[in-house]
Amino acid sequence: MITKEKISPLQLGILIVGFNLGDAVLVSPAKGAFQDSWLSIIIAWMGSYFLVGTYVYISRLYPNMTLIEILKSAFGKIMGTFIGILYVWYFIHISALVYRSFGEYIVTVNYPETPRIFISIVLMLITVYALKSGLEVIGRTGELTFVLIPVTIALLSVLLIEFMDIKNLQPFLERGVTPVIKTSFALLTFPFGESIVFMMLFPFLNDSKKIWKTTYISLTLAGFLLFYITLRNMMILGPNMIGSVLFPGHLVASLLPGAVLDPFLSITLLTLGGFQSLVCAYAAILGITQLANLDDYKPIVFPVMIIIVSLSNWLYKDITSMIRVAKDIYPFYAIPFQMLIPAILLIVSVIKQRKSTAKKKPN
Repeated sequence: MITKEKISPLQLGILIVGFNLGDAVLVSPAKGAFQDSWLSIIIAWMGSYFLVGTYVYISRLYPNMTLIEILKSAFGKIMGTFIGILYVWYFIHISALVYRSFGEYIVTVNYPETPRIFISIVLMLITVYALKSGLEVIGRTGELTFVLIPVTIALLSVLLIEFMDIKNLQPFLERGVTPVIKTSFALLTFPFGESIVFMMLFPFLNDSKKIWKTTYISLTLAGFLLFYITLRNMMILGPNMIGSVLFPGHLVASLLPGAVLDPFLSITLLTLGGFQSLVCAYAAILGITQLANLDDYKPIVFPVMIIIVSLSNWLYKDITSMIRVAKDIYPFYAIPFQMLIPAILLIVSVIKQRKSTAKKKPN
């Protein structure tokens, strides 16, 4: 193990919740199901217990090993290294997507005259400092800042209750089940399936016996909050309005007459984005360190973050292209990383474990 840092179950849980909310709260990926978006979230949420449970189960088969180390152990050094490189790319890609999403949000909502690249660089410098401070510092910072999330959700919900109309959820399944199933699959890959990144962090939990409990409680809280925020926004804006705006949460907050909540909302959203980008960047950097057999990950933090920020600005021509790719292409792109490779890894790991157990039994 490259680092001896440890995080508590609470800190891991906070990172999981913040990671799964992240830019999913920002762009509302469930809006493709229109007024049935709440149903899509429930279906994806239930499916996430099986998907994320697979990640946890594999990690438990290989105690104290990260995903990169597990891949080498299960598939051999050459094949494991190759697949590990693919996962490092995937983690970098997710981090770049997060930077792009939040960069677009800040420029569109708060600083329309500021170049997006400047915003990305500022966020990058903060991330570099956090990453060099170490995983334990990231975990403790999460404990201090996480309270903003439930407070903001509760405050907005109370202030906006008069704008909610349950009729905006009707008629039920007006467009049939196809949009619901399609959106549910997209939601399973984003945000829930991206939790595979935590296979790089599970070994650092200071009480490995609580990994199942911590993960499932966190997944439950994240799913509920995402469900509630989507339901609230749908009841306030309606399916047509949500489908036509880039950032529904911002529009909802702006409905309050005489109240300026943008700064408060932006800080909360940036906190969520910080959780997500830090976890992805840390996983990618740690993965590179293990693949290259380096003694310390900190020297490569800055170069990797430059790659992530550059990629975030190069990936898409504009925000419309970003949303289209996220909706139509990303779910299928994510299948190998989130479902196919983990399924094969699980089968290979179980077979190897059974063979190992059989050899140890006396004749």
